[in-house]
Amino acid sequence: MSKIRGALLAIAIVALSALPAGASVGNFDLRPAAGGEKAAGEVVVTDVFEGGYEIKEISVEASGLEPYSVYTVWLAKERPAGDFRGLGIGDHAFKTDGEGKGRFVTTLNSYDYMGYDYLQVALHPDDNPENLDNAVVALTGDLEKIW
Repeated sequence: MSKIRGALLAIAIVALSALPAGASVGNFDLRPAAGGEKAAGEVVVTDVFEGGYEIKEISVEASGLEPYSVYTVWLAKERPAGDFRGLGIGDHAFKTDGEGKGRFVTTLNSYDYMGYDYLQVALHPDDNPENLDNAVVALTGDLEKIW
């Protein structure tokens, strides 16, 4: 009987180790903003646990953007208009490759995104992610599809 239990335990351990580390919360598409008809993107949100805390990993995959250009990722509110914050830590930027494809991945606490309505990807024509004066929103998506 103990050999059967041992075998079942070994099977359970192997099966559990094959499961992904985080559970996907969901995903949503990013749609082009004005003037970016060829741009497209997808956001995937996954629950991960670090140090006993539940956090979200957010992955943004984009294509059809300007090649070799700098983009930043933002959380934005519908009201008050213009209320936004960078997604994640640092300059929340990524650079596209020669085909206009780019990827951005960050983690944040669940409460960091509360109250925001949209996720937006903005082009920085001067390649400076800190300069918001000439930034142009290229992609946008509704956060309500996830949270």
